Amino acid sequence: MLTKPIVKNDKKIEKLTQEDIEFLEKKYKECKKEAQKEAEKEFQKREKMDIAERIAFILVGFPLLYFYQRRERN
Repeated sequence: MLTKPIVKNDKKIEKLTQEDIEFLEKKYKECKKEAQKEAEKEFQKREKMDIAERIAFILVGFPLLYFYQRRERN
């Protein structure tokens, strides 16, 4: 659907038709939307991992801290 190429400064430039421009804009929007969905999924995944790490710290860290302080008092 490209029209006759234009030569400017020894560079070949393809002139886009309106259909080509609309197609490229549509593809750009689709890719942008897909990238946003992927970014949101990655963010949610990182949040879940952070929560799991915090819970692990609470389950392991606080008992260790408690027994360490108890040992220091004796």
